[in-house]
Amino acid sequence: MSVYEDFQRSLYKFLAAETGLIPFNFDAHADLNELPAQDLVGLRDFSIESDHEMVIVETMIAISTIDDTNLFRLDGLIGSLFDTLSTDYEIGIYNSSNVKIASMKVMGQKAILPVVNTKIRPLKVIAISFASGYTG
Repeated sequence: MSVYEDFQRSLYKFLAAETGLIPFNFDAHADLNELPAQDLVGLRDFSIESDHEMVIVETMIAISTIDDTNLFRLDGLIGSLFDTLSTDYEIGIYNSSNVKIASMKVMGQKAILPVVNTKIRPLKVIAISFASGYTG
């Protein structure tokens, strides 16, 4: 497995444990109106950059709820995750055997972006960056 997959896998593992929602790859689905009929958490616009000493991950953590009148569940989930992910918060990096091999830290600013409205469900994202000395 690759460094790219290690970081992505580890973020999905963290998001599922932190929210209790099913992890979902939002980049794999162009039409947000055709998502599974359940609350979802995942990554959008996942990117990774390395200079052989440091890895920087930039991504948007997405949460989408269904049948959520007034967005109370969505706001609660995104707000709780935003508060948890304070600067320097550490998340484990796991290899394909599910062994913790390093960690990444939240870096710099983060932001909750406005809700994305689709025909069926809302989606909110946290724009965030992580850094790690793990380069494979």
